[in-house]
Amino acid sequence: MDSQVVALTVWMKRATPLLLSVHLRYPTLPVLCISEFFQLKKLPAVFNGIVKHAGRWRDAKLSLPAIYLAVAWSLTQQNASHLETVDINDTSITMLGPVDLAGPMILRADTADTLSELSVRASLSCAAKVAPFVRLRTLSLEHSLPENCLILLKFCPVLEDLTLHFHDIHNITLTFDHPILLSRLRNFHLSHTGNSADGNSSLSAGSEVGLVLDSLELPNLKGFYLWTTIVGLDRYSDPELPWDYLFRLIIRSNCSLNELELRAAYMENSSIMKCVEISPYLKYVGIPWDEELEDEVRQSLPSLQSLRMFEGLAR
Repeated sequence: MDSQVVALTVWMKRATPLLLSVHLRYPTLPVLCISEFFQLKKLPAVFNGIVKHAGRWRDAKLSLPAIYLAVAWSLTQQNASHLETVDINDTSITMLGPVDLAGPMILRADTADTLSELSVRASLSCAAKVAPFVRLRTLSLEHSLPENCLILLKFCPVLEDLTLHFHDIHNITLTFDHPILLSRLRNFHLSHTGNSADGNSSLSAGSEVGLVLDSLELPNLKGFYLWTTIVGLDRYSDPELPWDYLFRLIIRSNCSLNELELRAAYMENSSIMKCVEISPYLKYVGIPWDEELEDEVRQSLPSLQSLRMFEGLAR
């Protein structure tokens, strides 16, 4: 670790006055007690240099165990007045699962002012009011609760690309009186899967991720991509229950899709076709493999440029 401090010092001298990108990656570190959380000397030695030169960072990527991550994010923000891209990755998730921490998502107003891209692969804790992201155009949130993600979205007025990936959520409780308007959002990736690489889960049923769509209004949406391997509790009890969350979103938003991908084994053909039929300008469609469904899509969209069929999805 001492050599990393030397390397950082050399690069800071060579790069003056250019802004730099830094990636701090320590997948495993010794366990700290509570009294040591915010002692800089307890962190990897290179952190002294990162904090010292916080005003020089344009892009910061922090890949650390959960408890270090909270401290690292707090310290990195000190005097970090030029941050444009931030990537936060909790490396302990694979062993422990997401750990609830308030620290990683405490955003200083000056930091939120400059960010254009934010990616958080960690448990997201968010206050009811945070600093507005006046330049944020790309947001990716994974391993957080849906309600915390939606609170943050209320402060992202210029967002264009959004990825929300939930894992093994048992219960979604959303209490929004009015849909959240994201007037510039063009691309939306929404997933609810298990923690494995292929998305498999031990849950026979869980929360319905479609509820998130009922909390949004996206008038400029062009691409929607759904991946779900976990069936909602209501549909698990009643397989014939229509999955009309996306259809309602399109109607409510009055948007016109160009790309639509529904990698969802539990979505019935009638619900898929309702979304296709009200999206006449679709150029790309991805659907579960089904010969009858394929024929219906092709007949409904004669000018379709690309059709992808997902094999191996249990229907």
